[in-house]
Amino acid sequence: MTRTAMTLVLAGVGWLTVAAAIAWPATVLIVSTVGQGVSPQDGFGFSSRQMLLLWRSVWMAGVATTLAIVISLPAAILIGRSGRLCHSAFVVAALAGVLFCPPMVYAFGWERALPLWFDPTIRCIAVWALWAWPISALIVGAGWARTGRRSFEAASLSAGNLSAFFGAAFPSLWRYVLLAGAVLFALLVGEYSVPHACGLIVYSTELLGWASNSANTIDSVWPALPVVALGVAGVAIAWRIGGGCIDEAAVDVPASPGPVGLTALAGVLFVVSWMVPLVGLAKRGGGGEAFSTALEVYGRDMGMSLGVATMAGILVACVGVAVAMSGRIGGMIAMIALAWGVVPGALTGDAMVAAYNRASTGLIYDHWPIVAICLASRFAWVGAIFGLLPRMMTVPHLVSQAQTDGASERAVASLVTIPLAAGLLVCAFAIATALSVAELPATTMVRVPDYNPIALVIIEKFHRFEEQMLVALSFYLVVASVPAVLVSLWVLRRRE
Repeated sequence: MTRTAMTLVLAGVGWLTVAAAIAWPATVLIVSTVGQGVSPQDGFGFSSRQMLLLWRSVWMAGVATTLAIVISLPAAILIGRSGRLCHSAFVVAALAGVLFCPPMVYAFGWERALPLWFDPTIRCIAVWALWAWPISALIVGAGWARTGRRSFEAASLSAGNLSAFFGAAFPSLWRYVLLAGAVLFALLVGEYSVPHACGLIVYSTELLGWASNSANTIDSVWPALPVVALGVAGVAIAWRIGGGCIDEAAVDVPASPGPVGLTALAGVLFVVSWMVPLVGLAKRGGGGEAFSTALEVYGRDMGMSLGVATMAGILVACVGVAVAMSGRIGGMIAMIALAWGVVPGALTGDAMVAAYNRASTGLIYDHWPIVAICLASRFAWVGAIFGLLPRMMTVPHLVSQAQTDGASERAVASLVTIPLAAGLLVCAFAIATALSVAELPATTMVRVPDYNPIALVIIEKFHRFEEQMLVALSFYLVVASVPAVLVSLWVLRRRE
């Protein structure tokens, strides 16, 4: 099979994934909600309890977003000074290690590292911030490399470093800070695993209960609308601002090592956000015997969980190929995938139930494929982002030369753009796989008798206070995130 044919096959799988995992479930969910002709259990309104939970989710996500941006600044400046990420392998490994490790594992670790009287709300906000700061560091770091560093160095000629930073550099980064804030808020406002692991009741945890306990889709669709609106608004703001940030020309400033103080602060942040909770988790474990018992009892479930997550990762990578191959239509699909990605996991799972819980699709719904489709639906946005990157990062003169030689847009994509960005699509596969292994609310809605997803087993151990088994299984999730870190490093070195 030729390279072009293979690319077309992968793109075709990507389009089928978009249809089966997003378009069809979303359509059926809307049609069935209208067709059932019933009202929500509490009527077309929101109770005072629902509004209180929504406010709690909003302010907690807002505080965590602000905190994540603030603590990410030292790492962001280091990234901006390095010129390219591929020049800072340790920084990339630290960022990826923190981000790809499941946040609920951090929540369990901090529960054991902190005293029992520590407030769970503060712990939840801290876990969110300490998990999500790499996203802000990457976005704000790109802004520092493009505009902030030049403004800072010009202002520092006539002012102190603090005055130059807050008076000149930081104002030039406002678009990147707002972009990071919109992305983080959209991700956190409907996040389920960390509040649940902290024993908190927020809007996302209640939404899963509403969706699980009712056969009417309106009972999950209606209460989910506020969170969906907030998440989609965040994506829309990020999309709008991100376009301007991408179009902004980068300043060609040579790489330089960061100040010792900033490097030390970034190192402390990594230790606090990644090492401390894992050490705290390990201290409460049962040693090697617990790990061997977990492997013996739940080895099949772990293998099946990883296999289904791998299948979801392949589908997500194919979505990236489809987006890269489809020009403007690909951009629209990417925007839809991003918007669908911030839909609460409970609603995503409910959409799968509405679309596939029928006799004609029993082979899918009654077995593991429904879980793979559901996970691909949850993380199709990863493939969409990496599918957009090739058009932004491809060497322009190669594309221009191919077009001059008469190549069509599809030929340029299959023969030039995608081969140059193959590593990015592999990275999308690895990241989606790591995220899928730890997904909770969506897989709760589509559990099948074939196997018990390992993330749900961990939550069961959490509720049953089986601490040693919880610790052992949590560390297996940490191990499952390592390939995504290694692949990210490989992709950056390859691009260099």
